Amino acid sequence: MRDQAPGGPPRDSVDGRWICALRVFGARGPMNWSPHLRGGPSGPSNTLAVVISGDDQRRLVAIVQRDWDTEVLTEEFRSICAGKERGHRIADFAEERTVRFIEEERFPVAYEHAAGGSRRARSMGDVWLRSGASAIYNPINVKAGIAGVGGQPNMVSLSKLTAALLSHQIDSYWLLLVRITEDIPDLSAGVKLVNIFDYLDFMTFDSGPGQVMLRSDSFYAHIESGGGPARLTLERVATRLVEIRRDGDRRLLINRTKRLEALEHAAAAFDPERPLDQSTLTLDPVEDE
Repeated sequence: MRDQAPGGPPRDSVDGRWICALRVFGARGPMNWSPHLRGGPSGPSNTLAVVISGDDQRRLVAIVQRDWDTEVLTEEFRSICAGKERGHRIADFAEERTVRFIEEERFPVAYEHAAGGSRRARSMGDVWLRSGASAIYNPINVKAGIAGVGGQPNMVSLSKLTAALLSHQIDSYWLLLVRITEDIPDLSAGVKLVNIFDYLDFMTFDSGPGQVMLRSDSFYAHIESGGGPARLTLERVATRLVEIRRDGDRRLLINRTKRLEALEHAAAAFDPERPLDQSTLTLDPVEDE
């Protein structure tokens, strides 16, 4: 259970700060904190997570799907899809638009904010949706991409995710996935909401940047073939996150050792008397007028 002072909000058991870093927006716009709005204990951590209710999941997906069905028809979005570096541009645009869609429907959401009161740029969740039997705030990360492109997009910092779970701040972590399909000349969008803890087998980890990444090809193949969530207990989720971190650190050490050995061999073979060779450089000289 989360630590809680008498009459006060739940406490962060890692650094002792009150978990008041969420600014709440409800049906009537911004609201001040009151005891019934603060996140509370969600039950024993060795049970299945108390997650976003089924009704809230269905409503959220239906609203976002409806708005994206309209958005893909706009000239602004079509121009983004036709431009350079469109993957990054679509991702940034989709995150902003999706959050706006949610705000306009007056869902009971909150945002992490920095000391000065502004929204935290590197929050775990683009929005935190209040739902579930205990009215817990659930982090939702909006991710968008183009169908068929594949790859392993970043999801969230593994350190932040693990720390938030182990300190009883969260009991789920949600991905709101917006997948753009190009059926030339038409565009369409598909929206899915999944709890990352139910799909850890489709996540990979790179200890270098420290990010959990989605193996998108295998994940969507699983979903489209009718595959469902794993439904792990929180105890098992905690164990799996540590296993993922251990494996990532092991692979990082192996790779760094190999790179260091290659560098040492190159340094040992270095000939300072050898003439310079710039034939492999991609230089574009500026001609004098």
